[in-house]
Amino acid sequence: MEANENEIKPTANSNEQYCHNCGAIINKEIEICPKCNVTQNSNLQNTNSVKPVINNNEQYCTSCGAVINKEAEICLKCGVRQKSNLKNDRTKVVAGILAILLGLFGVHKFYLGSIGLGIVYVLFCWTGIPAVIGLIEGIIYLTMTDDNFNRKYNM
Repeated sequence: MEANENEIKPTANSNEQYCHNCGAIINKEIEICPKCNVTQNSNLQNTNSVKPVINNNEQYCTSCGAVINKEAEICLKCGVRQKSNLKNDRTKVVAGILAILLGLFGVHKFYLGSIGLGIVYVLFCWTGIPAVIGLIEGIIYLTMTDDNFNRKYNM
């Protein structure tokens, strides 16, 4: 018997609730979901409501448990901003400051995940050229939009 996309999950009983992240039924007293390791909010309303099975392009709101689009930044039901889907938490401010202050040694390249370029900066640090390049890159990082920076270094 194949699972139907419109199939719904069983209802949680009085001592159970739905995980805010993955929708799994868990004990109300558990603080972290054993399936997805997300901390639970004890103020979740409607914990006994029936949760629909979600598609690949949907997720549960981390605050209220409503089904929302994976690309949604804010839940339409409760208005809470969702966790970022970025692979890394690198910020342009940290990258820019590292490039300006420690660009001579390529620390910003290591921070951004370009280990090979970081090693090249270290090998040529005695020339002073990496310091000039680091200054320029630091200014570039700091003037980039957040979206461009995230697209280039956090995806």
